Amino acid sequence: MTSPFPIALTIHPTRHEARRVAAQLLHALERAGAEVWLLGETAAVLQRSDLGCEEEHAHRAGLIISVGGDGTTLRAARYARGVPVLAVNVGSMGFLTTAEPEEALGSVDKIKMAKYAVMERMALEVVSITGDANVLEKQFYPVALNEVSVEKRDAQRLVEIEVTIDRTMLTSYRADGVLVSTPTGSTGYAFSVHGPLVDPDVEAILVVPVAPHGLFDRTIVSPATSVVELTIRADRPAEIALDGQRWAVMGPGARCVVGRAAEPVRFALLRPPRPFLERVRNKFGLD
Repeated sequence: MTSPFPIALTIHPTRHEARRVAAQLLHALERAGAEVWLLGETAAVLQRSDLGCEEEHAHRAGLIISVGGDGTTLRAARYARGVPVLAVNVGSMGFLTTAEPEEALGSVDKIKMAKYAVMERMALEVVSITGDANVLEKQFYPVALNEVSVEKRDAQRLVEIEVTIDRTMLTSYRADGVLVSTPTGSTGYAFSVHGPLVDPDVEAILVVPVAPHGLFDRTIVSPATSVVELTIRADRPAEIALDGQRWAVMGPGARCVVGRAAEPVRFALLRPPRPFLERVRNKFGLD
């Protein structure tokens, strides 16, 4: 029996283990009668140009399988637009991954027939960007699973960013930048700049300054319905990135409005997820 929908596959292109696992998955899926698309450079890496598909068409599949670490998962989520992502872990941290290679390889029939649970995670989107701004990357949907970051362009100079939350001005940070993060993103970039760890089941928006020069350096946790405005002050430009992907440049006076995305990011689960604190303990080697 053929699969009822196409399955898209994307991998970390330079990681040997990702190539090995992906090749095994491709072989098993094809043998099971699934229609498989290989996204972007995955087709060349696996030497199957006949199955090649542009990443911007990934949302036309019924499932996206990413084989790699958290970076590969974020890239898949960037193009998914609501399509479930089965994130197979061959990385080091793998906070976003939902299956181990042996689980995926042993569940090909379930994957082919969509017999998996779906977990939703809130995401963020750039609602608008106004003023002196230049969009650099127009080929992906401007939604972030982890964070929207506004940061300095010049490594030697700070940027001044005014933060307004739900029309109430908080402060202007002179800093390396400001992150607007989801709870899912609290284990990523936000964690590295001393933001709090937040269980993804908690729906909230985190505003995290990056290396601020001032007395106030705390993270603000707001309701998931909040709208965050980031305005560039002084004469130094900043750069917007979504989950680490450069997206736009903001000049002085430009404003970026960030809010909850209309649609969540969806993950396919082959088994119930482990509790958040258990994953934190295991990933960070806590006693």
